[in-house]
Amino acid sequence: AGAPLEALCAVQRLIGDEIRHASLCAEVCGWLGGADALELDLSGLGLPPSDGPVLERAYAIVMRELVVAERESVHVLRAYRDATTEPAIRAAFSVLLTDEARHAATGDALARLLADLLGDARTALDAQLAPQLAEDRAHLRRAYRAGATDGPGRALGASLAARDLDVSSRAALLR
Repeated sequence: AGAPLEALCAVQRLIGDEIRHASLCAEVCGWLGGADALELDLSGLGLPPSDGPVLERAYAIVMRELVVAERESVHVLRAYRDATTEPAIRAAFSVLLTDEARHAATGDALARLLADLLGDARTALDAQLAPQLAEDRAHLRRAYRAGATDGPGRALGASLAARDLDVSSRAALLR
C-alpha cells in the first residue's frame, strides 16, 4: 500500500502488544490455577485472501479491526478493570486497557494516513464500509452484553453485570 515506515512500525507494535496480551492473560490464568486447562486455538485467525486493491483492503482492515474493534474493547476492558478488586488482576486489566486505548488512537492515525493515500476513492469506500462497521460495532456490543451474566468471580475479573457496561460507557464520556 506504500505506507511509510512509521505506519509499518506502528502495526508491528500492535502485533507485539497483542502477543504480550495473550501471554499476560495466560499468566493471570495460571495465578488462578487454570493454566493446565488452557487451550489456545489460533487456527483460522488470519484474514481471508483478497485480490482487491491493497490500499482499500488495508483501510478496511484498519477501520474494522482498530477503529471499531479496539475502541469497543476499551469500553469493556474499562468495565472489567473497574469491577475487579484483586490488585494484581486489576493491574493486568490496566495494562490491557492502556494498550487498547493506544491501539484505538493508532487506528485513527492509520485511518487518516490511508484516507489521504486513497484520495477521492475514500468516499465510495467509506459508503461501502459503513454498514459493515455498524454491524461490527453492534455485534461486539451484543457479545459483550451477552457475556455480562453477573456470575461468580467478579473480584477476580471473571464476571461483569450488564450495568457495568452501562457505567463504563458513561464513564468513558467523562474521561
